[in-house]
Amino acid sequence: MDISRCRQELKGLLAKQEKEVDAILGIRGLIKGGIYKTKTKCGKKGCKCAKGELHPIWVLYRSENGKTETRSIKEEDVYEYGRYTGDYQKYRQARAELVKPHRKQLMLVDLIEEGLRKEKRGIEQKLFVKGR
Repeated sequence: MDISRCRQELKGLLAKQEKEVDAILGIRGLIKGGIYKTKTKCGKKGCKCAKGELHPIWVLYRSENGKTETRSIKEEDVYEYGRYTGDYQKYRQARAELVKPHRKQLMLVDLIEEGLRKEKRGIEQKLFVKGR
């Protein structure tokens, strides 16, 4: 691979990284978890749920230190909490994408160095001539 091609590819990788950093910096709140809808009994005697007709509820779950906690949430809060859990997934994806190109960047930088040294090999040979 020639030097100019290495430089172009390196610039492309850096531009992609900048997009991932922008995605991370744009996130304002995170919840490591998710939301789901389920049905439950309320526990009141004589309620329709005691006869099998369960109440629909929304549940927020989160994971912290290896433990998962759940809380029921109001239907009007589903969108907000859903955004936070969705943003967590976007954050983790952007973070993973940010890490991937580092090896490739280092390889390209090394190839550029090698190419530059080959271009200037004559200078090195003049400076380090034996018997000088």
